Amino acid sequence: MLPLMGYQTNTYHCHLSHNHGYVACWENQKKTITMEVYYVGSHKDAPY
Repeated sequence: MLPLMGYQTNTYHCHLSHNHGYVACWENQKKTITMEVYYVGSHKDAPY
């Protein structure tokens, strides 16, 4: 899990395949148990 550069520190991504071909991006809402996944797909189209 890595924070996205240039974004809020509560925004993260992780690689879903060993060749980094697919990623998931999410935001963890502070002081809640809410987590919003806003992208799952190919690495080349990821919003970071």
